[in-house]
Amino acid sequence: MPSRNVVKVYVQDGLYHVYNRGVEKRTIFVDTQDYVMFRHYLRAYLLPPDHPSQGKLPPSLQRIQQKYDLYKRVELLAYCLMPNHFHLVVRQTDEKGMAEFVRRMCNAYVAYFNRRYDRVGSLFQGPYKAALIADSELFLPLTRYVHRNPLELLPGQGLNLLEEYPYSSYSEYLGRRQTDWLHSQVIMTLFPEARREMPGIETYQQYVEDESFDELLVLGDKVLDEQVPKTGSD
Repeated sequence: MPSRNVVKVYVQDGLYHVYNRGVEKRTIFVDTQDYVMFRHYLRAYLLPPDHPSQGKLPPSLQRIQQKYDLYKRVELLAYCLMPNHFHLVVRQTDEKGMAEFVRRMCNAYVAYFNRRYDRVGSLFQGPYKAALIADSELFLPLTRYVHRNPLELLPGQGLNLLEEYPYSSYSEYLGRRQTDWLHSQVIMTLFPEARREMPGIETYQQYVEDESFDELLVLGDKVLDEQVPKTGSD
């Protein structure tokens, strides 16, 4: 029987939790350059070729993004990159946009990683996982889960340092950073209504950092599986 979320359900306008980790739990982001390159690939595939910020990409990535129209077919709503795994929250507008986006993203990053570190073979632990999130009430808990991933990398430093973690979309959700290829408003439009059910919670930051919530009880095996840790450790 295949692992949970390996077999995907593709639907038009579907929202997905996409994730994968390194083969044998190995590190897939060794240093800052690796994180930056992964973000470069996100920008290359998620913005149109004539977008002003595309000119900031390395020439090789500018050539890649001119070949595809994935920016018309997928939207990235949230993400977190961890040393040995990644999480993406993606919405597709057609039935196959997400699959093509993730496949091209991962293949491009593996090719870069193998060239840089003079290695061959697989980098990721099998095919990526993708859970279709059909219930809109799970959207906010999913982003809370994604944005809290770095906590174990920041032991003893306090929840407030989550917003300083540079490799997630949390800063965009707090309005501290603007990123043209991220669509945080899709999720944030749900927050005003949702907070009515959360006494004492006024902001998205309070929602993410309040320890009284347990998003895993809500998400359960609808979104996650036992093979992806909540943080970078096992």
